[in-house]
Parts: sequence; C-alpha cells; structure tokens
Amino acid sequence: MRNRYRPPRAPVEDIGLSTSGANVWDTIIVLSLLAMWILDFPHHAISGLIGQHFPWPVQRSLKWPALLLERTLIEAVICIPVALVLAVRLRQSAVVFAWLLAAVLCGKIAFELPKTPAGSVDWRFLCVIGGIHATLLVGATAYIAHRLRLRAEPADAREN
Repeated sequence: MRNRYRPPRAPVEDIGLSTSGANVWDTIIVLSLLAMWILDFPHHAISGLIGQHFPWPVQRSLKWPALLLERTLIEAVICIPVALVLAVRLRQSAVVFAWLLAAVLCGKIAFELPKTPAGSVDWRFLCVIGGIHATLLVGATAYIAHRLRLRAEPADAREN
C-alpha cells in the first residue's frame, strides 16, 4: 500500500523509456522477434544443434522422457533469453507480446496437426511442444517482469 503523505515518484529507469527513440527500438525488437518466430529461425537451428549432442537412451522405454527433456531444453535455450529481452525492453506489455509469440508457434503447430498420420502419437507431441513453449516463454517473461518491477519500486512503498 502506498503512503498517502508522500508524493508519487517515477522510477529513474522508466524516465528514459518514454522517448520516441525507445519506442522505435521496441517496435524493431517486437517485429524482428515476430519475423523470427514466423520463419522458425531460432527453433530449427537450435533444435538441430541440441538434438545432435543430446545423449539419447538405448532403452526404448526411456524414449518419450528423453524426447520431452530434449524439447524442454531446446525451448529453454530459445525462450528464456527472449523473455529477458521482452521484460527488460517492454516492461508493461512484455507478457502480452510473449503470449503473441507463443500464439504464433501454437498456430504453426495447429497447421501441422492435420498432416500427422492417423493413429500416430505425433499430434500429442506437437501439442506438448506448444505447451512447453508457451509455459516457458510466458512464465519466464512474467517472472522476470515481476522481479524487475519489484526492484524498481522503492523499499518504503513495498512495506506499506
């Protein structure tokens, strides 16, 4: 709760972000991330690199847990740095743009679902990939934005 006897203060970091130059950079960042997500640029390259070096189990029973672990690692390598950029640059609207990026990937997965063979479990794996991606991207963005917001507000405002 805020102290009603003290005037409100703007955080020092947010004063510089209200300039038009910062808005241009934010727009460039958002548009470039959208283009990268649509073109599947980071996913394809990082997926190949991690898949090449991932220690695959010999036992068939460990295939699905290994597949989920590998995909979670791929999505973490992609989503956590993007969440950091979104939270630092966009502050208030970072989570909205994280949802937008997650929706782009989920939309691409929705177009792949009809192409899966009948009777296969590939459609389940595609849905799990979308869930992992959305959870990591939106969750990390919300967490980082929350931590930055806590750091930016004065200590006396947190106590009241």
